[in-house]
Amino acid sequence: MFEKELKLIKESKLFKPDLYLCSIFIFNNKTQFDFYSKKSKLVTSFIVEDNEVNILNKEEKIFQKEKKDLEELRLEKVKIDLEKALERVGNSVKKHKETTTKQIIILQQNKFPLWNISSITSSFNIINIKINAETGKILEEIKESILNFKRS
Repeated sequence: MFEKELKLIKESKLFKPDLYLCSIFIFNNKTQFDFYSKKSKLVTSFIVEDNEVNILNKEEKIFQKEKKDLEELRLEKVKIDLEKALERVGNSVKKHKETTTKQIIILQQNKFPLWNISSITSSFNIINIKINAETGKILEEIKESILNFKRS
């Protein structure tokens, strides 16, 4: 899972040796690989299209409440692959009698690898499910109307 893309990124002349993988973001069939630098405290995001590596965001500040280094995402600890995670999410969406129109998928590290998947439904709801990527246990499931999100 993601080995080919990660190999291309790490072998690219755009890649810096002080970076490590901190998250993977998937939306609209595009996969973004986020790498963190402990030295600069910044994130660089890469995409791979047609075996070509490009930088999407270079050395961006991270938004977090508590300032701390991002944990390294260790893919070897991921036992629940994307397909299995999406199956669990699909079952949950059906349980809510909803139909998914878009999904936002994040694989990140927070003491353990975590799938954070938000399904946007045809009835303007968001069903967010967090799954432990080691055990497959659903840690959180929230259904909320998009209309509840206001601009500040």
